[in-house]
Amino acid sequence: MKPSKFAYVNAKTLDEALLSLKQPESKIIAGGQSLVPLMNYRLSQPSTLIDISSIIELSQISVQDHKLEIGSLVTHNQAITSKDITKFLPIISFALEHTAHKTIRNSGTIGGSAAHADPSAEWPLLIMLLDCSINIISYKNSRTILAKDFFISELTTDLKEDEIIKSFNFPKIKQNYGWSFEEIVQRSGDFALFSAGSIIEIDHNIIVNSKLCVGGAGETPIRLSNIEALIKGKNIESNFDNIKNDQFLSLLDPTSDEHASMEYRLHIGPQVIRNVLINSIQNYKDNKND
Repeated sequence: MKPSKFAYVNAKTLDEALLSLKQPESKIIAGGQSLVPLMNYRLSQPSTLIDISSIIELSQISVQDHKLEIGSLVTHNQAITSKDITKFLPIISFALEHTAHKTIRNSGTIGGSAAHADPSAEWPLLIMLLDCSINIISYKNSRTILAKDFFISELTTDLKEDEIIKSFNFPKIKQNYGWSFEEIVQRSGDFALFSAGSIIEIDHNIIVNSKLCVGGAGETPIRLSNIEALIKGKNIESNFDNIKNDQFLSLLDPTSDEHASMEYRLHIGPQVIRNVLINSIQNYKDNKND
């Protein structure tokens, strides 16, 4: 199918885009990797399409004292190759290598992925895992919202019709830490059937803080706060095998779809979660010995 007819605005400034967004039934497009397929199937039929891909201020990555600010138009591939992201949050660069294929990574953006809110996508998981806050702007107002409040359900966020995501604030990690990301797919580049990422902060071989998030296990990415609390204070030589499967699964609520059944996701979930915990510790040890 082809999309229904629409007007097109090529916004050169953020003000121009926000003003155009006041028109009824208008939609923002940047990379278009999520919206265009929906339009082709007429699941989305905007009357006006506002192209923001030329707005330079939305495509910047800046390093500040306590955070990295990533503009909403930063593409997957820009994030992969960014020296600043690789230095301060290497899990982002690594995880995005799993996103679709190179052509899509060259066009798709962090803002588009976050706004689309596919719970199996890499960016939403990373945003939730890393305690990101999201800077949102409308023609008259601006606000900042935490990731946990931004993702509401599958393909649904707190973003209002007259708002644009401006940028994402990723706090820098203060302690020595290890990280890991893993996802299960049918073929390279496919949507993840189940994914997990972890950050484990360590001081004198003791886990002082941890972040653990899974994707493909519910309507949004899910922080496993119970496991984070369980491993806090443990020595890094602790054996995660003593964590029961039921503890890993207690916060998960996956569904069945054409890619995998609920039962399959619940079956593979505990092992994927264990893997990222173990690999985070190993990553810390490897970096410490370098």
